[in-house]
Order: sequence, then C-alpha cells, then structure tokens
Amino acid sequence: MTSHHREIVVGVDGSPSSGRAAVWAADEAAQRRLPLRVVHALETTVLTYGAWVAPPQSFFDELRAEGERIVVEARATALRRHPGLDVSVAVYPAGPVPALLDESLSAELVVIGAHGRGDRRSLLLGSCVVTVAEHARCPVAVIRGHDEGPPPTRGPVVVGVDGSPIGDAAVAAAFDEASWRGTGLTAVHAWTDPFASLRRGDAEAAAVEAGERTLLAERLAGWGRSTRTSPSGRSSTATTRS
Repeated sequence: MTSHHREIVVGVDGSPSSGRAAVWAADEAAQRRLPLRVVHALETTVLTYGAWVAPPQSFFDELRAEGERIVVEARATALRRHPGLDVSVAVYPAGPVPALLDESLSAELVVIGAHGRGDRRSLLLGSCVVTVAEHARCPVAVIRGHDEGPPPTRGPVVVGVDGSPIGDAAVAAAFDEASWRGTGLTAVHAWTDPFASLRRGDAEAAAVEAGERTLLAERLAGWGRSTRTSPSGRSSTATTRS
C-alpha cells in the first residue's frame, strides 16, 4: 500500500462476522482519529472434481464486482456511524492472507472477524485468522460473536504474560489499548509444574510460585504506577489502572 500514514485496516467478505468487524474497526478509527481502510481479497482459484482448473473470465469479473460491492457497503456503514471518518477501500486480486499481511506492514491495527461466509470463493475470514494473527507486522484484533450490532467495548483489557519478547510486545499493546479505552488492565501469568508430585512439602512449591510471581512483576515493571498481585490456583494476576 502507498499510504504514508497509519490506518486501521479491516478485512471484509460480506458475512455478518465481517460486518461486526467493520463496525468495530470504524469505532476504533474514530476514537483514535485515524483513517479506516476496508479491504476485500479475491480467492481466484476453484477446486473442481479433485483438480485445480482455470475458471472463465466471467468468473473473475463477477468476483471482482462482488468484492467492490462488499467494500462499498462496508464503507457506507462506517460513514453512517462516523460521517467525518476518512475511509478508503481496496480489492486485492490475490488471496486474503497475503493481502492482509501486506496491509499490516504499515497499519496501526488489522481487524478481522472470527468467522467468514464458509464459501470456498471467499475465504477472507475464518480460515486465515490464525495465520494473519501469527505473521502480521502489527497488532491484530479478532472480533468474535454472532449477535447483531457492534461488539461490546467496555470492560478491562486482559493480557497473557509469558516472559518472552513477543509477550513483552503484547504487554505494550495491552497497556496502549487500556490507555485508549480509559479502562483497567489485568495481566495474567499461568504455568504448569510437572515436578509438583516430587516436591517435598509446601516450601518448594511456594518457591516455584515466588519465582513465577517475580517473572510477572519484572515484565510489568515500569508500566503502571501501582500494581498488585494475587494468586489464583497456579496463576498470578496483576491489575493496574492506566
């Protein structure tokens, strides 16, 4: 993409799930005062009778026309909610995964629905969610749920902390989200102890838990003005107000 400013990018395929994702993305873009980019990707191969075949040109023409209709409708929905929002659209000729990964190179956030239409010709959402979330170069929001209307936006932000570099990036993103939303942040760290049955008494188990608590505290150090930890089974949680 050629834009020089950060955008909220949302993938749409015409399904109710992608519609909810588009609404959420529009609200997010308006809140952050960022442009919104609505993206649809064409799936240009068809599996027929166990072999890949080249469909006629009319198939591609219809597919592109449908894709353009989908992004135009999503743009109209976003503008009805936020009339002053800067909304652009794009229809990619390639598959959904490369399209969204390409968009993620310069996006502030990529938003996708958890479920697509289930049509082989439109695999933008659903099957590619895990791949996009794993390989995108920016944070990815997966919008879940099947109810009509926009997803809820209230409640605390929850982040899993595992002490890894990518986990630290997740912590940074979580604090950023909590700050934007003016809400609390709950950091959760969980672990398993395969040697629990071999430990001698509660003292050794307490030492393991203390080590895990230290890891959690170290990963949150400097992020919040006040942090408190409390155990929950074999997990630890930390809550802070941004």
